[in-house]
Amino acid sequence: MSSVARQELLDALRQHAHRNGAPPLHPDAARLLHWLALTTGAQHALELGTGNGYATLWLADAMAQNGGQLISVDRDAVRQQVARDYLARAGLLDVVTLRCDDAVAAIETLDSPVDLALIDLGDKEAYLPSLRALLPRLRPHAVIMADNVRSHAQELAAFLDWIRAEPRFALTELPFGPGQALLCWLPDRAGTR
Repeated sequence: MSSVARQELLDALRQHAHRNGAPPLHPDAARLLHWLALTTGAQHALELGTGNGYATLWLADAMAQNGGQLISVDRDAVRQQVARDYLARAGLLDVVTLRCDDAVAAIETLDSPVDLALIDLGDKEAYLPSLRALLPRLRPHAVIMADNVRSHAQELAAFLDWIRAEPRFALTELPFGPGQALLCWLPDRAGTR
């Protein structure tokens, strides 16, 4: 698929998301996530919160280039169908497994260690349980992006406090749109709790 055709699909997905009241990952954050997937050579990516598939398309493109696979989880089957349609149009459906499931339940069934993850769930209270469930499945130096940390700062305060107290995470916060936390998993770091 040409970059022009991909950009047209991404633009259509963003418009669809805004029409349906579900703003997608900020474009700059999506581009950064794509770049991180490519530069780290991620083989196993996980997206918690498919939405309509905007970030899914970015991640799937990186996984196709890396020869990897993406699992994208959402409880909303209608939104996942929209994502499926766009992934098929982009020729990327073969590198994505779409799962209509609860995030923690889906994490508990993962067969492969995760190299890169995006947490962008509608239910902000599910961020922390999802991250905790993900810990034993993270490959060392795995990268995790969590969206909406500024726009939903109050709802995600406990999530961010837990990360800041966890010495095995390197954390930086990004300024794109609703804000993102970018984490790197360093399991051998001293001072673990």
